Amino acid sequence: MNCADAGRWIDALLDGELDLKNDAEVREHLEGCAACKQRYEASRALSANMRRLELGYTAPESLRARIAAALEVEAAGGVAALGAPGAGARTVTVAEVRGARAPNVVPLPAPKAARRGPGRWWVLAGWPVALAASAMLATVMLQQRAQVADDIVSAHVRSLLVDHLNDVVSSSHHTVKPWFAGKIDFSPPVPDLASLGFELVGGRLDYVEHRPAAALVYRKHGHIINVLVSRDGANLPHTARVQGYSLRSWQQSGLSFVAVSDIDPLELDNLQQGFATPPQPSPEPPGLELTPSR
Repeated sequence: MNCADAGRWIDALLDGELDLKNDAEVREHLEGCAACKQRYEASRALSANMRRLELGYTAPESLRARIAAALEVEAAGGVAALGAPGAGARTVTVAEVRGARAPNVVPLPAPKAARRGPGRWWVLAGWPVALAASAMLATVMLQQRAQVADDIVSAHVRSLLVDHLNDVVSSSHHTVKPWFAGKIDFSPPVPDLASLGFELVGGRLDYVEHRPAAALVYRKHGHIINVLVSRDGANLPHTARVQGYSLRSWQQSGLSFVAVSDIDPLELDNLQQGFATPPQPSPEPPGLELTPSR
């Protein structure tokens, strides 16, 4: 890893957003590079100082008055009279009232629909709260998606680092598929995709969102592809890119699938198509047997 690469990852390192592999590589570079180490320490000090600052802001009372005036005008039908009644009054819009509430702004009489009680007032006053709640919910969902995607990528990297890629090693789907029987409460499909260039390597047990999942391992052009199959699907978009890895998720036959690899994303599309419409299996050499890795 060079200084340019390390510089791009320093902020992510400070925020704890790196997977095990990248975290280790950045820290190793920092130990041997004084310039990058100095930049890291400066960023860490800046982050710590910002957390100690009192950055809260109290809105002025004039803002409350302008909001109240705008709500009054909306409740009255969207316009107000400027000036004393009967003295050449003109109408002003909601935007004008929001800008500055002049002392001569007098709301026009509310139409009948607006004088029926407090119901309309609560509707008008409550929509900003509903909008804020919707925005907060959307933010939480996006954060959850990002966390799940990070966890899946971490599981993929971990399987490569700690030599736990497979619990069962075999290129035969007749060997890998029955291995999961009794270990999980569903039977994952294990298609033979050799004709598409995807070599079946084996399988193992893993977890998606703290629930058991079947991990099917394929290889193409030297790239390892983990396909995680679970009964309750991960909350992920159809495609995603996380820390240089491509993810593709889909639903099939009541199960959820997530494929992750550093291979070209188009290859994951081909893999998904292979799961949806499996090609004719390749002839198997005789004598293939179950080969647990542990």
